[in-house]
Amino acid sequence: NTQSAEIMDGMIEVSFKDLMFGDYSVLVFHDENGNMDLDLKNGNPTEGLGYSNQFTKIAGPPDFENNRFSLSAEVLSIDIPIFYFD
Repeated sequence: NTQSAEIMDGMIEVSFKDLMFGDYSVLVFHDENGNMDLDLKNGNPTEGLGYSNQFTKIAGPPDFENNRFSLSAEVLSIDIPIFYFD
C-alpha cells in the first residue's frame, strides 16, 4: 500500500483501512522535492526517512524483522519519527 499526505504543523496522518491484525512494516520518507522517489547520494538518503518500530538502521534497505510491529486491538496506530541524515 502506498499513500502520500501533506505535512501540516510538522506532522502527517495517514490511515490504512481494512487491515487485518498481524505483523506489518512501514517505511515513510519526506519527499522534499516531490519526485515520488527517496533520493540517495552515495547510497545514503538525502531526504527524511522513518521506519515503523522506530528502527534507525541507516545502511541498506529496512529489514522486516527489525522494522515490524503488530497491529492488534491494543495497537491501532503508531508514531514514526522522521530522521534526516545530512
